[in-house]
Amino acid sequence: MFSPRRKPRSLSSRTGTTLDRKQDALREKEERLKQETEQLRRLIENAPRIREEQTRRRREQLASDPRFTSGTAVVDRRYDAYVGTHPEYGQRPLRKEKRDGKFLFLCLLITLGALVIWIAKMAMTL
Repeated sequence: MFSPRRKPRSLSSRTGTTLDRKQDALREKEERLKQETEQLRRLIENAPRIREEQTRRRREQLASDPRFTSGTAVVDRRYDAYVGTHPEYGQRPLRKEKRDGKFLFLCLLITLGALVIWIAKMAMTL
């Protein structure tokens, strides 16, 4: 009696199974992820050095820019010698002074309006 024996599968026929293909895809994906992880790790290690180089380059660029020479720089009056000897020059007006100024402006505006109306009435009566 003849018993059917299975033929051993050859290596080429086993590589074609879906399970093997999935395993190969997973290995490739794992290798790509390892490479990306290594790239990111190197980027993180080099980031402070790169940032410092960018800052240094930007500082040198601004230092050599002719727009920012001392001749064209805006003078900060808070640190001027005149303000040190005359402190009232550098102070902002207080609330009371602002309120008084607004009140004076309103009074002058009302007076001017009354004067314009009086002159208009005089011109009409002539």
